[in-house]
Amino acid sequence: MENTLPKPHTGQYQEVSSLLIHWYAHHKRDLPWRTADAWGVWVSEIMLQQTRVSTVIPFYLKFMQRFPTIQQFAQTPIEEVLHYWAGLGYYARVRNLHRAAVLVVQQHNGIIPMQIRQLIALPGIGRYTAGAILSLTGSVPAPLVDANVTRILCRVFGITGDPASAAVQKMLWNTAERMLPIQAFAEHNQALMELGEVICTPAEPQCDKCPICSCCYAASTPAPQALPEYAPARKKVPQVHACIIVEGIPGCYFMVQRPYHGLWGGLWEFPRVLCQPEETWKEAAQRAADELLGIQVRVAKKIATIKHVVTHHNITLHACLATSVNIVRNSSMAKQIALCDWQRYPCAAPQLLVRKAAEKTLTQPSVQQILPL
Repeated sequence: MENTLPKPHTGQYQEVSSLLIHWYAHHKRDLPWRTADAWGVWVSEIMLQQTRVSTVIPFYLKFMQRFPTIQQFAQTPIEEVLHYWAGLGYYARVRNLHRAAVLVVQQHNGIIPMQIRQLIALPGIGRYTAGAILSLTGSVPAPLVDANVTRILCRVFGITGDPASAAVQKMLWNTAERMLPIQAFAEHNQALMELGEVICTPAEPQCDKCPICSCCYAASTPAPQALPEYAPARKKVPQVHACIIVEGIPGCYFMVQRPYHGLWGGLWEFPRVLCQPEETWKEAAQRAADELLGIQVRVAKKIATIKHVVTHHNITLHACLATSVNIVRNSSMAKQIALCDWQRYPCAAPQLLVRKAAEKTLTQPSVQQILPL
Protein backbone atom coordinates (compact mmCIF):
# COMPACT_ATOMS: atom_id res chain seq x y z
CA MET A 1 0.00 0.00 0.00
CA GLU A 2 1.31 3.44 -0.90
CA ASN A 3 1.19 6.29 1.57
CA THR A 4 -1.20 8.89 0.11
CA LEU A 5 -1.51 11.10 3.21
CA PRO A 6 -0.38 14.73 3.08
CA LYS A 7 3.24 15.18 4.11
CA PRO A 8 3.64 16.49 7.66
CA HIS A 9 4.82 20.08 7.98
CA THR A 10 7.40 21.54 10.35
CA GLY A 11 4.75 22.81 12.74
CA GLN A 12 3.24 19.33 13.08
CA TYR A 13 6.64 17.82 13.89
CA GLN A 14 7.22 20.50 16.52
CA GLU A 15 3.78 20.01 18.05
CA VAL A 16 4.22 16.24 18.40
CA SER A 17 7.70 16.67 19.89
CA SER A 18 6.54 19.32 22.36
CA LEU A 19 3.63 17.18 23.56
CA LEU A 20 5.92 14.16 23.95
CA ILE A 21 8.53 16.03 25.97
CA HIS A 22 5.89 17.50 28.28
CA TRP A 23 4.32 14.07 28.84
CA TYR A 24 7.71 12.47 29.46
CA ALA A 25 8.62 15.02 32.12
CA HIS A 26 5.60 13.95 34.18
CA HIS A 27 5.37 10.23 33.42
CA LYS A 28 8.88 8.85 32.82
CA ARG A 29 9.86 5.72 34.68
CA ASP A 30 12.81 5.66 37.05
CA LEU A 31 15.26 3.46 35.13
CA PRO A 32 18.88 3.00 36.24
CA TRP A 33 20.43 3.97 32.90
CA ARG A 34 18.49 7.23 32.54
CA THR A 35 21.28 9.22 34.24
CA ALA A 36 24.17 7.09 33.00
CA ASP A 37 27.27 8.20 31.13
CA ALA A 38 28.06 7.00 27.60
CA TRP A 39 29.28 3.62 28.85
CA GLY A 40 26.12 3.01 30.90
CA VAL A 41 23.88 4.06 28.01
CA TRP A 42 25.78 1.82 25.62
CA VAL A 43 25.46 -1.21 27.91
CA SER A 44 21.75 -0.58 28.49
CA GLU A 45 21.00 -0.27 24.78
CA ILE A 46 22.81 -3.51 23.96
CA MET A 47 20.97 -5.32 26.75
CA LEU A 48 17.61 -3.91 25.70
CA GLN A 49 17.89 -5.29 22.17
CA GLN A 50 15.08 -7.87 21.86
CA THR A 51 14.75 -7.94 25.66
CA ARG A 52 12.13 -6.38 27.93
CA VAL A 53 13.01 -3.60 30.37
CA SER A 54 11.87 -5.62 33.41
CA THR A 55 14.23 -8.44 32.43
CA VAL A 56 17.18 -6.14 31.80
CA ILE A 57 17.15 -4.11 35.03
CA PRO A 58 18.66 -6.72 37.42
CA PHE A 59 21.24 -7.78 34.81
CA TYR A 60 22.19 -4.15 34.19
CA LEU A 61 22.65 -3.34 37.87
CA LYS A 62 24.82 -6.40 38.47
CA PHE A 63 26.81 -5.81 35.29
CA MET A 64 27.52 -2.14 36.00
CA GLN A 65 28.50 -2.87 39.58
CA ARG A 66 31.14 -5.28 38.29
CA PHE A 67 32.15 -3.20 35.24
CA PRO A 68 31.60 0.49 36.13
CA THR A 69 34.04 1.64 33.43
CA ILE A 70 34.79 0.54 29.91
CA GLN A 71 38.44 0.08 30.87
CA GLN A 72 37.60 -2.50 33.56
CA PHE A 73 35.29 -4.31 31.17
CA ALA A 74 37.85 -4.43 28.35
CA GLN A 75 40.52 -5.81 30.69
CA THR A 76 38.31 -8.69 31.86
CA PRO A 77 38.53 -12.02 30.00
CA ILE A 78 35.42 -12.87 28.02
CA GLU A 79 35.06 -16.07 30.06
CA GLU A 80 34.36 -14.00 33.18
CA VAL A 81 32.24 -11.48 31.29
CA LEU A 82 29.87 -14.27 30.23
CA HIS A 83 29.05 -14.90 33.91
CA TYR A 84 27.36 -11.52 34.05
CA TRP A 85 25.39 -12.08 30.85
CA ALA A 86 24.36 -15.70 31.40
CA GLY A 87 20.56 -15.97 31.23
CA LEU A 88 20.07 -12.75 29.27
CA GLY A 89 20.32 -14.47 25.89
CA TYR A 90 21.56 -13.39 22.46
CA TYR A 91 25.19 -13.83 23.52
CA ALA A 92 26.65 -12.37 20.35
CA ARG A 93 25.67 -9.01 21.86
CA VAL A 94 28.10 -9.28 24.76
CA ARG A 95 30.86 -10.77 22.62
CA ASN A 96 30.59 -7.79 20.27
CA LEU A 97 30.41 -5.40 23.21
CA HIS A 98 33.63 -6.85 24.61
CA ARG A 99 35.41 -6.64 21.25
CA ALA A 100 34.25 -3.06 20.84
CA ALA A 101 35.37 -2.09 24.35
CA VAL A 102 38.84 -3.48 23.68
CA LEU A 103 39.02 -1.39 20.48
CA VAL A 104 37.92 1.75 22.34
CA VAL A 105 40.71 1.23 24.87
CA GLN A 106 43.28 0.48 22.19
CA GLN A 107 42.30 3.12 19.62
CA HIS A 108 40.63 5.88 21.65
CA ASN A 109 42.48 5.72 25.00
CA GLY A 110 39.38 4.29 26.69
CA ILE A 111 37.20 7.28 25.75
CA ILE A 112 34.04 6.40 23.83
CA PRO A 113 34.10 8.41 20.58
CA MET A 114 31.23 10.83 20.11
CA GLN A 115 31.13 10.80 16.33
CA ILE A 116 28.61 8.60 14.56
CA ARG A 117 31.07 7.21 12.00
CA GLN A 118 33.52 6.15 14.69
CA LEU A 119 30.78 4.54 16.73
CA ILE A 120 29.30 2.61 13.80
CA ALA A 121 32.79 1.27 13.02
CA LEU A 122 32.74 -0.62 16.34
CA PRO A 123 31.42 -4.22 16.49
CA GLY A 124 27.74 -4.49 17.40
CA ILE A 125 26.93 -0.80 16.93
CA GLY A 126 24.54 0.23 14.19
CA ARG A 127 22.84 3.50 13.38
CA TYR A 128 20.28 3.13 16.18
CA THR A 129 22.76 2.32 18.96
CA ALA A 130 25.09 5.09 17.82
CA GLY A 131 22.19 7.54 17.88
CA ALA A 132 21.23 6.40 21.36
CA ILE A 133 24.75 6.86 22.75
CA LEU A 134 25.06 10.30 21.18
CA SER A 135 21.61 11.65 21.99
CA LEU A 136 20.64 10.05 25.30
CA THR A 137 23.80 11.35 26.93
CA GLY A 138 22.86 14.85 25.79
CA SER A 139 26.02 15.06 23.68
CA VAL A 140 24.86 15.26 20.06
CA PRO A 141 21.35 15.60 18.59
CA ALA A 142 20.95 12.35 16.67
CA PRO A 143 17.74 10.58 15.58
CA LEU A 144 17.08 6.98 16.48
CA VAL A 145 14.60 4.46 15.16
CA ASP A 146 13.91 1.23 17.04
CA ALA A 147 10.79 -0.95 17.14
CA ASN A 148 9.00 1.41 19.53
CA VAL A 149 9.82 4.51 17.49
CA THR A 150 8.88 2.73 14.26
CA ARG A 151 5.47 1.90 15.68
CA ILE A 152 4.82 5.48 16.81
CA LEU A 153 5.96 7.12 13.58
CA CYS A 154 3.93 4.75 11.41
CA ARG A 155 0.80 5.33 13.46
CA VAL A 156 1.13 9.09 13.97
CA PHE A 157 2.04 9.94 10.38
CA GLY A 158 0.20 7.08 8.64
CA ILE A 159 3.35 5.52 7.19
CA THR A 160 2.40 2.34 5.34
CA GLY A 161 4.43 -0.51 3.88
CA ASP A 162 6.75 -3.00 5.55
CA PRO A 163 9.10 -1.18 7.97
CA ALA A 164 11.79 -3.70 7.08
CA SER A 165 11.91 -2.44 3.50
CA ALA A 166 14.58 0.04 2.44
CA ALA A 167 12.01 2.60 1.27
CA VAL A 168 10.09 2.64 4.55
CA GLN A 169 13.30 2.61 6.59
CA LYS A 170 14.45 5.72 4.73
CA MET A 171 11.11 7.41 5.38
CA LEU A 172 11.24 6.53 9.09
CA TRP A 173 14.76 7.87 9.60
CA ASN A 174 13.95 11.04 7.65
CA THR A 175 10.86 11.57 9.79
CA ALA A 176 12.75 10.95 13.03
CA GLU A 177 15.43 13.42 11.97
CA ARG A 178 12.89 16.13 11.06
CA MET A 179 11.09 15.70 14.36
CA LEU A 180 14.26 15.98 16.45
CA PRO A 181 14.38 19.30 18.33
CA ILE A 182 17.60 21.29 18.64
CA GLN A 183 17.11 21.52 22.40
CA ALA A 184 15.87 18.70 24.68
CA PHE A 185 16.73 16.09 22.04
CA ALA A 186 17.62 13.54 24.73
CA GLU A 187 14.19 13.94 26.37
CA HIS A 188 12.51 13.77 22.94
CA ASN A 189 14.15 10.44 22.07
CA GLN A 190 13.53 9.02 25.53
CA ALA A 191 9.88 10.08 25.26
CA LEU A 192 9.42 8.31 21.94
CA MET A 193 10.79 5.04 23.30
CA GLU A 194 8.88 5.39 26.57
CA LEU A 195 5.58 6.00 24.81
CA GLY A 196 6.10 2.95 22.62
CA GLU A 197 6.97 0.80 25.62
CA VAL A 198 4.06 1.72 27.91
CA ILE A 199 1.21 3.22 25.82
CA CYS A 200 1.59 2.79 22.05
CA THR A 201 2.06 -0.97 22.39
CA PRO A 202 1.90 -3.41 19.45
CA ALA A 203 -1.43 -5.17 20.02
CA GLU A 204 -3.41 -2.89 22.34
CA PRO A 205 -2.44 0.79 22.03
CA GLN A 206 -3.98 2.89 24.80
CA CYS A 207 -5.03 5.81 22.63
CA ASP A 208 -7.14 7.31 25.43
CA LYS A 209 -3.97 7.83 27.48
CA CYS A 210 -1.72 8.99 24.66
CA PRO A 211 -0.45 12.59 24.79
CA ILE A 212 -0.24 12.83 21.00
CA CYS A 213 -3.57 11.15 20.21
CA SER A 214 -4.95 14.36 18.71
CA CYS A 215 -2.07 14.40 16.19
CA CYS A 216 -2.19 10.69 15.35
CA TYR A 217 -3.53 9.32 12.07
CA ALA A 218 -4.00 5.75 13.37
CA ALA A 219 -5.94 6.91 16.45
CA SER A 220 -8.70 8.16 14.13
CA THR A 221 -9.04 4.77 12.43
CA PRO A 222 -11.05 1.74 13.60
CA ALA A 223 -7.88 -0.37 14.06
CA PRO A 224 -4.83 1.66 15.12
CA GLN A 225 -2.94 -1.57 15.77
CA ALA A 226 -3.01 -2.27 12.01
CA LEU A 227 0.07 -0.07 11.70
CA PRO A 228 2.95 -0.75 11.20
CA GLU A 229 2.37 -3.09 8.27
CA TYR A 230 5.00 -5.69 9.03
CA ALA A 231 5.28 -8.69 6.76
CA PRO A 232 3.91 -11.93 8.28
CA ALA A 233 6.25 -13.34 10.88
CA ARG A 234 8.30 -16.34 9.91
CA LYS A 235 6.88 -19.51 11.42
CA LYS A 236 8.97 -21.05 14.18
CA VAL A 237 10.39 -24.50 13.46
CA PRO A 238 10.08 -27.13 16.21
CA GLN A 239 13.31 -28.81 17.30
CA VAL A 240 13.96 -31.59 19.81
CA HIS A 241 17.27 -31.61 21.68
CA ALA A 242 18.66 -34.11 24.16
CA CYS A 243 21.36 -33.67 26.77
CA ILE A 244 23.06 -36.10 29.08
CA ILE A 245 24.32 -35.77 32.66
CA VAL A 246 26.94 -38.44 33.28
CA GLU A 247 29.42 -38.84 36.11
CA GLY A 248 33.13 -39.24 35.45
CA ILE A 249 35.37 -38.94 38.50
CA PRO A 250 33.13 -39.59 41.53
CA GLY A 251 31.19 -36.41 42.28
CA CYS A 252 32.16 -34.77 38.96
CA TYR A 253 30.05 -34.54 35.83
CA PHE A 254 30.99 -33.95 32.21
CA MET A 255 30.34 -30.55 30.67
CA VAL A 256 31.46 -29.01 27.38
CA GLN A 257 32.08 -25.43 26.32
CA ARG A 258 30.42 -24.23 23.14
CA PRO A 259 32.46 -22.49 20.42
CA TYR A 260 32.57 -18.72 20.81
CA HIS A 261 30.69 -18.21 17.55
CA GLY A 262 27.07 -19.15 16.99
CA LEU A 263 24.24 -19.97 19.37
CA TRP A 264 25.15 -19.73 23.08
CA GLY A 265 28.75 -19.09 22.11
CA GLY A 266 31.34 -19.60 24.85
CA LEU A 267 28.84 -20.96 27.38
CA TRP A 268 28.99 -24.30 29.14
CA GLU A 269 26.42 -27.08 28.92
CA PHE A 270 25.84 -30.74 29.50
CA PRO A 271 26.56 -32.65 26.27
CA ARG A 272 23.66 -31.87 23.95
CA VAL A 273 22.67 -32.75 20.39
CA LEU A 274 19.79 -32.07 18.02
CA CYS A 275 17.62 -35.13 17.57
CA GLN A 276 17.74 -36.47 14.04
CA PRO A 277 14.61 -37.54 12.11
CA GLU A 278 13.29 -40.86 13.37
CA GLU A 279 15.67 -40.69 16.37
CA THR A 280 14.19 -40.78 19.86
CA TRP A 281 15.48 -38.33 22.45
CA LYS A 282 16.93 -41.28 24.39
CA GLU A 283 18.92 -42.41 21.35
CA ALA A 284 20.04 -38.83 20.81
CA ALA A 285 21.22 -38.57 24.42
CA GLN A 286 23.31 -41.71 23.97
CA ARG A 287 24.72 -40.24 20.76
CA ALA A 288 25.61 -37.03 22.60
CA ALA A 289 27.69 -39.01 25.06
CA ASP A 290 29.38 -40.93 22.26
CA GLU A 291 30.11 -37.96 19.97
CA LEU A 292 31.03 -35.35 22.58
CA LEU A 293 32.51 -37.48 25.37
CA GLY A 294 33.67 -40.66 23.69
CA ILE A 295 31.64 -42.65 26.21
CA GLN A 296 28.95 -45.27 25.76
CA VAL A 297 26.20 -44.80 28.34
CA ARG A 298 23.03 -46.36 29.65
CA VAL A 299 20.27 -43.79 30.10
CA ALA A 300 18.89 -44.03 33.63
CA LYS A 301 16.18 -41.44 34.20
CA LYS A 302 14.81 -38.29 32.63
CA ILE A 303 15.10 -35.32 34.98
CA ALA A 304 13.57 -32.49 32.97
CA THR A 305 11.84 -31.43 29.77
CA ILE A 306 12.59 -27.79 28.98
CA LYS A 307 10.71 -25.61 26.48
CA HIS A 308 12.68 -22.70 25.02
CA VAL A 309 12.30 -20.30 22.08
CA VAL A 310 15.41 -19.18 20.19
CA THR A 311 15.10 -16.94 17.11
CA HIS A 312 13.04 -19.05 14.69
CA HIS A 313 13.00 -22.29 16.66
CA ASN A 314 10.78 -23.77 19.35
CA ILE A 315 13.13 -26.05 21.24
CA THR A 316 12.12 -28.96 23.45
CA LEU A 317 15.12 -30.11 25.47
CA HIS A 318 15.06 -33.50 27.18
CA ALA A 319 17.65 -33.90 29.95
CA CYS A 320 18.53 -37.21 31.53
CA LEU A 321 20.95 -38.90 33.87
CA ALA A 322 23.06 -41.75 32.57
CA THR A 323 25.66 -44.21 33.77
CA SER A 324 28.90 -44.84 31.94
CA VAL A 325 29.19 -48.25 30.34
CA ASN A 326 32.35 -48.05 28.27
CA ILE A 327 34.97 -45.41 27.47
CA VAL A 328 35.50 -45.47 23.71
CA ARG A 329 38.06 -42.69 23.51
CA ASN A 330 39.28 -39.69 25.47
CA SER A 331 37.59 -36.39 24.64
CA SER A 332 39.38 -33.05 24.54
CA MET A 333 36.05 -31.22 24.39
CA ALA A 334 34.80 -32.12 27.86
CA LYS A 335 35.65 -31.15 31.40
CA GLN A 336 34.70 -32.96 34.59
CA ILE A 337 33.18 -30.46 37.02
CA ALA A 338 32.15 -31.06 40.63
CA LEU A 339 28.52 -30.38 41.36
CA CYS A 340 29.49 -27.71 43.92
CA ASP A 341 31.43 -25.84 41.19
CA TRP A 342 28.72 -25.78 38.51
CA GLN A 343 27.82 -22.16 39.24
CA ARG A 344 31.32 -21.05 38.26
CA TYR A 345 30.59 -21.97 34.65
CA PRO A 346 28.15 -19.66 32.78
CA CYS A 347 25.37 -21.34 30.87
CA ALA A 348 22.34 -20.41 28.78
CA ALA A 349 18.84 -20.21 30.25
CA PRO A 350 17.66 -23.73 29.26
CA GLN A 351 20.84 -25.31 30.60
CA LEU A 352 20.43 -23.36 33.83
CA LEU A 353 17.06 -25.05 34.27
CA VAL A 354 18.68 -28.41 33.56
CA ARG A 355 21.34 -27.67 36.18
CA LYS A 356 18.71 -26.86 38.79
CA ALA A 357 16.86 -30.08 38.03
CA ALA A 358 20.11 -32.07 38.15
CA GLU A 359 21.19 -30.47 41.44
CA LYS A 360 17.82 -31.27 43.00
CA THR A 361 17.93 -34.83 41.73
CA LEU A 362 21.55 -35.61 42.60
CA THR A 363 21.19 -34.36 46.16
CA GLN A 364 18.18 -36.57 46.87
CA PRO A 365 18.72 -39.60 49.11
CA SER A 366 17.75 -41.84 46.24
CA VAL A 367 18.16 -41.07 42.55
CA GLN A 368 15.31 -43.51 41.95
CA GLN A 369 12.87 -40.74 42.95
CA ILE A 370 13.42 -38.85 39.71
CA LEU A 371 11.08 -38.87 36.75
CA PRO A 372 10.67 -42.18 34.94
CA LEU A 373 11.49 -42.40 31.26
